[in-house]
Amino acid sequence: MFILEGLIEGTFFSRLNRFVCECEIDGKKVLAHLPNSGRLLGLLSHGRKVYARRTVREGNLPYRLIFVEWKDFKVLVDTSLTNDLVSTLIEKGMIPQFVGYTVKKKEVYFGGRRFDLLLENEGKGMVLEVKNCTLFFDSLSMFPDCETARGRAHLHGLIRIREDGLNSAVIFIVSSPRVKYFLPDFHNDFSFSKRLIQAKDTIQVLAYSVRFGDDFSIEGVDELLIPWEELEKVEENSGLYMIVMDVDKETTLSLQGLGKINLKKGYYIYVGSASKNLKERIERHRRRRKKTFWHVDHLTSLFPPSFYFPIRIERSYECEIAKKLLEISDWVVPGFGSSDCRCVAHLAGFKENPLNQERFVDLLFYFRIGTIAERLKKIEI
Repeated sequence: MFILEGLIEGTFFSRLNRFVCECEIDGKKVLAHLPNSGRLLGLLSHGRKVYARRTVREGNLPYRLIFVEWKDFKVLVDTSLTNDLVSTLIEKGMIPQFVGYTVKKKEVYFGGRRFDLLLENEGKGMVLEVKNCTLFFDSLSMFPDCETARGRAHLHGLIRIREDGLNSAVIFIVSSPRVKYFLPDFHNDFSFSKRLIQAKDTIQVLAYSVRFGDDFSIEGVDELLIPWEELEKVEENSGLYMIVMDVDKETTLSLQGLGKINLKKGYYIYVGSASKNLKERIERHRRRRKKTFWHVDHLTSLFPPSFYFPIRIERSYECEIAKKLLEISDWVVPGFGSSDCRCVAHLAGFKENPLNQERFVDLLFYFRIGTIAERLKKIEI
């Protein structure tokens, strides 16, 4: 059963690595285990309210992070608890597609791969894989929030299980009462999206939002729509991108058309596009050794991108993204990357890491997710 007791309120400070974060609990700075390997961009912001549980086993970190409060609701970040949550929803008959099923076993193996749940209904079994979705903006949620070879392998395994005669399904659980739609995140992992599209005609693909009360009880469950037709508009290797560079010292560049420019120490974000070979274009920026053709080549040769964000939408958004980026930046590098358009620049500077700033994350999410959500709202009307 999904029962949460003894959760302690705290404040998030920083993520030290994939599974360890620093928080303040009971007025003291402590380390907490973060049972989630996802990027969690936008959720783990400094000062955000969190809820943790004390750990019992010796040698473990003293706390385990369970929920992060975002806006006015709680987001479940402990992926191991998502299985218990889904098991409870099934037992209570809150998922119509699984009414009549019982959870026969947790963590089952088929074809050498582990899956989350084995269900049974009148002697017939079903293998169910559970995914915890923490990426959402406006009315749309997406999964995954980073590349997931494991997720792709699970989909392949579920297809094989169904072909061998046993029913199989995948369910995405979203801790947001505001979402109405779900899609695979083709920006972060296009291969996963393709695999899910292939799987939907063979296995059940479901998505549900869950609302938690102040006492962490389950207040409501809603099925999410999956607008598959939106994926037909996406081109795998064409679109926009933003790359983030950590310039750790003052630097002077000599650029054609701009002369010598001085770059302050800080973080820089460049906005670009690729009519084809989007993946290859980003990979080129990540290499130090290359011919310096564009302005950005001179910069990335010295400071290869520490983060990169493909945005698989129409290229007509490129200048709009650049304009919005300059509006939230701390400074601008005039003329950089904008020799073939009327933009002030396509390079913006930040004093602090923009990935930890909501103003940048909101901009990224708007163009990656919000533009699709807006289109879906117009279809509703």
